[in-house]
Amino acid sequence: MHGVKIISLNGLYYCENCQRQCRCCHVKCEDEEAYVLIDALVRLVFDLRADDRGAIMAYLSGASVRVAQYYCGLPFWRNRLFTHLVLPLPVKEKNRRAAEQSLRIVRGVGIDAETTVPRLWITEQTGKQVRRLLDAEKIGAAPWITLNPFSRWRYKEWGYNKWVQIIAYLWDEFHVATVVVGVEAERARAAELVKACRGTVYNLVGKTTLIELAGLLQLSRLHLGVDSAAPHIAAAVGTPTITIYGPSDWREWAPIGEHHRCVVPPMECVPCRQKGCNGTEQSRCLETLGIGKVQEVIREALGQVFPARGDVTALPSQPQYQRL
Repeated sequence: MHGVKIISLNGLYYCENCQRQCRCCHVKCEDEEAYVLIDALVRLVFDLRADDRGAIMAYLSGASVRVAQYYCGLPFWRNRLFTHLVLPLPVKEKNRRAAEQSLRIVRGVGIDAETTVPRLWITEQTGKQVRRLLDAEKIGAAPWITLNPFSRWRYKEWGYNKWVQIIAYLWDEFHVATVVVGVEAERARAAELVKACRGTVYNLVGKTTLIELAGLLQLSRLHLGVDSAAPHIAAAVGTPTITIYGPSDWREWAPIGEHHRCVVPPMECVPCRQKGCNGTEQSRCLETLGIGKVQEVIREALGQVFPARGDVTALPSQPQYQRL
């Protein structure tokens, strides 16, 4: 960072170049040259993960400043791959929200991050690209919602036959079409799901870039799915969500706000925070979760978003969830 060394990570830090407390790694110092933000970013790396993989990637980036949270339960060399470590809060003061825990690392080097509610803004160009895709797929102006039934981790997924029934329920009860979304690697699985469905359902899995997915989710009246990236993207563009959680702790990972709902299986072991029951990558809690419970939450959510979408910009600090 132009020879700047960060001495302290507590708020402002001492700059040896300026001989005073400042934030010259990303803004202009009064008595030094302007430090360009992009230059600072390629020299400054944050690892928001709690494992050794992120540490290795941060080290291999070659960044002169590598920041992470200190963890004592990982291999000893993990912490040594960073140049600066932010001490975790005592357990009694720890915020359960994963986003807040990550932002605390960013704040450790003086970067302002006052809100824990992410926001994404869709450009006009992206909006036009999404409109062209909708036209090409013959998705008209009739109401539709998005569905992402997939996760990188199979133990977070719900049964396909249950999604088939949910899609039929949306069409029969509300005359709402379903747009299935996901990545290219999930396209074959999505095709099998769509083939088994009746009613109006569209398969856009693998047909969007990440930013186009965000634009698509912004147009959706409601996003429905499992614990994955899609609910967070939907929430960031202002779309209400319903997310099914099993082993993962919804209190840490669910999108924040009264327009975002969680469906949680009624089992005492939930959340176990394991990769399925006893590490088997099969989650009994999700296998036993019936469609009736999900239908109840869908009916409640659609009652708010139809016929008018309503105000989805003012998001309170905590998510709603239902242990059903």
